Parts: sequence; C-alpha cells; structure tokens
Amino acid sequence: MTNQPPHANAAPTPPQRPTVVSFFYAYITFMNLLYAIVFAFSLLAIALPPDADQPPSDVPADTAASQPDPTLFDNDSFLQGADPQFVGQLLAVFSIVMIILFTTSYFINPNRFRWVYALILLAIGALNLCLWPVVLPILYFWLQPNNRLYHQFNPLDVYHRQHFGPDIEPPKH
Repeated sequence: MTNQPPHANAAPTPPQRPTVVSFFYAYITFMNLLYAIVFAFSLLAIALPPDADQPPSDVPADTAASQPDPTLFDNDSFLQGADPQFVGQLLAVFSIVMIILFTTSYFINPNRFRWVYALILLAIGALNLCLWPVVLPILYFWLQPNNRLYHQFNPLDVYHRQHFGPDIEPPKH
C-alpha cells in the first residue's frame, strides 16, 4: 500500500475544448457557404453565352455607343472584355480550392499542424476587410495559451528543439 491518493496514478485529463474552437467551426462553415455561393455564380457565368457582355444587337448604334460619365473605377482594365466562361472557370476553380482548404479543417485532429493551419485560414479571411469583425476576435482568442494547450502547441518547446536538438527533453513549464 502506498500513501498516494487514488487519483495520483490516473491518466491526465485532456484539456477542455476552448470556446474559440466552436467559433472557428462557425467561421469555416460561413466561409464554405460563401465559396459555395461564389461557385454557384461561377456556374451561372459559365452558362452565359460568349457575347453576354456585349450590348444586344437590336439596340440602336447611338445608344450602344454612348458611355456614361467616367468614374473612378473606369480605368480598371482587369478582365475588361474577358469571356464570361473564362471568368466563370477561374471563379469555379478558385472556389473549389478554397472549399477544399476550409473543409479539411473539420477533419484534422487538434494538434500543432491544425493550430497553424487554422491560423493560415484566419489570415485568408483577414484579407477581406468586411470579415475583420469576425476574424480578428477569433484570431485574438486563437492565439491564447489555453487554445495552444488544447492543440498541444507550445512555442517554447519548438524553440527548445530548434536550439538544443530533438534528443533533449524540453523543460516542463
């Protein structure tokens, strides 16, 4: 008989899932829906006839030739006169790639890779200024120590392995 309490030999309990992980799941679900909508519009653009960006042939020539007053955005020539099918194909490929990137995050177990992968997905969302009110709070809480602990990610351990080698056990914090 030992004098240890009965719970001393029990396996350590894994950390409880932080709330930010649930918000991250909501974020990637929203992004998947957003890119599904982009994919649907890309299919619509692919279905358009090649001359869909041209004025109809029954419009009088003087009406078709008249241009509205120039605006700030009239100098933007990117994809001007591009074939709608080409633009639709570009958007379809882009949205499929983004859906795959965001969907894979559902299936990765909480580990260091997933913590970094999610950080990259949050950075992709942060490129859109309209998503800042959603992405920045999630990003703030994603970087907190309890979330890193849940994902078994401690940057001090990574630093220790880089400077002292993989053979030396990092100190317990």
